[in-house]
Amino acid sequence: MITLRVLFVSVLLTVYASGQSLLQAPQPQPRFWTKEQIALTIADGGAKGTDAYYTHWNMAQRHCQELDSFARPFVTHGTAMQIAFFGGLWAADQGESYLDYKYGKHRGMRGLRYAPLIYGVYANTRGAMYSASHRK
Repeated sequence: MITLRVLFVSVLLTVYASGQSLLQAPQPQPRFWTKEQIALTIADGGAKGTDAYYTHWNMAQRHCQELDSFARPFVTHGTAMQIAFFGGLWAADQGESYLDYKYGKHRGMRGLRYAPLIYGVYANTRGAMYSASHRK
């Protein structure tokens, strides 16, 4: 009978101890690849691709110039530099979003990590619309 009591007490203590460790376990961090992140990544890539297409087409024409002073050295030196510029810009947006997710100080404001992607979609859509409206 004492063996049964010892077994019962040890099981009870084990359950209690495991319950305590579950309560003290750290909460899992939200995942990086959420539905919003995937949608914004696709939208950012699409906007950059569209902007790259219209910029490439316009730069192939005579008397066209790039108005963005940051992009000008890249897009005026051929297709390879244009691909490197737009690909690098997309990678920089993704990297900034990931670093903000990983090391951001504003954990309570989840939407702020999407800011580089949202701005990338806006800026490249605006650039594509401008380039498309000024095709010759």
